[in-house]
Amino acid sequence: MEAVDSVEAQALLADKPSAVDIVLADVGGPDRSGFALAKWIRERFPDIRVILAGSVAGSVEKAARLCDDGPALSKPYDHRIVLEQIQRLRAARKGAPADGSVNS
Repeated sequence: MEAVDSVEAQALLADKPSAVDIVLADVGGPDRSGFALAKWIRERFPDIRVILAGSVAGSVEKAARLCDDGPALSKPYDHRIVLEQIQRLRAARKGAPADGSVNS
Protein backbone atom coordinates (compact mmCIF):
# COMPACT_ATOMS: atom_id res chain seq x y z
CA MET A 1 0.00 0.00 0.00
CA GLU A 2 1.06 3.56 -0.55
CA ALA A 3 -0.15 6.81 0.98
CA VAL A 4 0.56 10.33 -0.23
CA ASP A 5 0.76 11.77 3.28
CA SER A 6 0.38 10.88 6.94
CA VAL A 7 -3.37 11.60 6.96
CA GLU A 8 -3.94 9.06 4.18
CA ALA A 9 -1.58 6.60 5.89
CA GLN A 10 -3.54 6.89 9.13
CA ALA A 11 -6.80 6.25 7.28
CA LEU A 12 -5.34 3.15 5.59
CA LEU A 13 -3.97 1.82 8.87
CA ALA A 14 -7.19 2.51 10.77
CA ASP A 15 -9.16 0.66 8.08
CA LYS A 16 -6.89 -2.40 7.75
CA PRO A 17 -4.19 -2.50 10.45
CA SER A 18 -3.74 -6.27 10.10
CA ALA A 19 -2.71 -5.82 6.45
CA VAL A 20 0.40 -3.85 7.43
CA ASP A 21 3.57 -5.17 9.07
CA ILE A 22 6.01 -2.34 8.36
CA VAL A 23 5.65 1.34 7.44
CA LEU A 24 8.35 3.31 5.62
CA ALA A 25 7.75 6.96 6.56
CA ASP A 26 9.49 10.04 5.15
CA VAL A 27 10.57 12.65 7.69
CA GLY A 28 12.01 15.07 5.15
CA GLY A 29 8.90 17.14 4.52
CA PRO A 30 8.49 20.66 5.84
CA ASP A 31 6.07 19.53 8.54
CA ARG A 32 8.09 16.41 9.45
CA SER A 33 4.82 14.46 9.48
CA GLY A 34 6.73 11.16 9.34
CA PHE A 35 7.64 11.59 13.00
CA ALA A 36 4.03 12.28 13.96
CA LEU A 37 2.91 9.26 11.93
CA ALA A 38 5.50 7.03 13.63
CA LYS A 39 4.33 8.21 17.05
CA TRP A 40 0.68 7.67 16.10
CA ILE A 41 1.44 4.14 14.86
CA ARG A 42 3.48 3.27 17.95
CA GLU A 43 0.65 4.39 20.26
CA ARG A 44 -2.15 2.59 18.40
CA PHE A 45 -0.53 -0.37 16.64
CA PRO A 46 2.54 -1.50 18.64
CA ASP A 47 2.99 -4.58 16.42
CA ILE A 48 3.53 -2.46 13.30
CA ARG A 49 7.18 -1.56 12.82
CA VAL A 50 8.27 1.82 11.42
CA ILE A 51 11.32 2.70 9.33
CA LEU A 52 11.97 6.44 9.16
CA ALA A 53 13.73 7.85 6.09
CA GLY A 54 15.01 11.36 5.51
CA SER A 55 17.81 13.80 5.98
CA VAL A 56 16.36 16.10 8.61
CA ALA A 57 18.90 17.37 11.13
CA GLY A 58 18.44 15.54 14.40
CA SER A 59 16.41 12.74 12.82
CA VAL A 60 18.65 10.02 14.25
CA GLU A 61 18.00 11.16 17.81
CA LYS A 62 14.26 11.50 17.24
CA ALA A 63 14.09 8.21 15.36
CA ALA A 64 15.88 6.40 18.16
CA ARG A 65 13.05 7.38 20.50
CA LEU A 66 10.38 6.19 18.05
CA CYS A 67 11.95 3.13 16.41
CA ASP A 68 13.72 0.91 18.88
CA ASP A 69 14.16 -1.83 16.25
CA GLY A 70 16.98 -0.18 14.39
CA PRO A 71 18.53 2.90 12.89
CA ALA A 72 16.80 5.45 10.71
CA LEU A 73 17.71 5.71 7.04
CA SER A 74 19.29 8.81 5.54
CA LYS A 75 18.40 9.90 2.02
CA PRO A 76 19.45 9.10 -0.54
CA TYR A 77 19.28 5.50 0.65
CA ASP A 78 20.18 2.28 -1.06
CA HIS A 79 17.01 0.26 -1.67
CA ARG A 80 18.92 -2.91 -0.80
CA ILE A 81 19.44 -1.54 2.71
CA VAL A 82 15.70 -0.86 3.01
CA LEU A 83 14.97 -4.43 1.89
CA GLU A 84 17.49 -5.82 4.40
CA GLN A 85 15.87 -3.86 7.24
CA ILE A 86 12.40 -5.02 6.21
CA GLN A 87 13.58 -8.64 6.07
CA ARG A 88 15.27 -8.30 9.49
CA LEU A 89 12.15 -6.81 11.08
CA ARG A 90 9.85 -9.45 9.54
CA ALA A 91 12.20 -12.24 10.63
CA ALA A 92 12.32 -10.92 14.17
CA ARG A 93 8.54 -10.69 14.25
CA LYS A 94 7.92 -14.16 12.85
CA GLY A 95 11.00 -15.99 14.12
CA ALA A 96 12.13 -16.59 10.54
CA PRO A 97 15.67 -16.27 9.13
CA ALA A 98 16.56 -12.66 8.27
CA ASP A 99 17.64 -13.64 4.74
CA GLY A 100 14.09 -14.57 3.81
CA SER A 101 14.86 -18.28 3.41
CA VAL A 102 12.47 -20.92 4.64
CA ASN A 103 13.43 -23.43 7.31
CA SER A 104 12.57 -27.02 6.49
